[in-house]
Amino acid sequence: MRDGQYQFGAQSAASDGRHGQLVREGMERGMSQRDVERMCEHADLLRELRCTERITLDASFTARVMARIEAEKPASIWDLFVSPALAKQLTFASVVLMAMLAGFLFARSAEQATLTQHTQQTLIRVEHPENLGLDPQQDRQNMLATLASYRGEE
Repeated sequence: MRDGQYQFGAQSAASDGRHGQLVREGMERGMSQRDVERMCEHADLLRELRCTERITLDASFTARVMARIEAEKPASIWDLFVSPALAKQLTFASVVLMAMLAGFLFARSAEQATLTQHTQQTLIRVEHPENLGLDPQQDRQNMLATLASYRGEE
């Protein structure tokens, strides 16, 4: 090592021992002397910056970091639906809407029942001949005439 720079070649790297493999790989790949020197400087810098002790974090540190991350997180539109005030209002509105729909359905079902009853009475009141069922030959002729004159709704 001369003036903080590594000489390009096997003699300085071999004597140093730490960068022999880096110099060989650089020479094999056709790197310039300056690139190999920079690569060796970076390797030394990374070796010096390496922490030899195991780093352990305090549990309160992790909790503080997570709280800060959550505080800086941008608010989402979905957070509105989770808020207690809005949840109560939505619940109340849903109950009122369900009550209104139930009342509407109850009123419609009563009206539908009246309509159904009126339709049944109308169908029962269809006029039939008074002697229906007494003379089978007459019944057949009436049925044939009814079927021949039937026109379906178009």
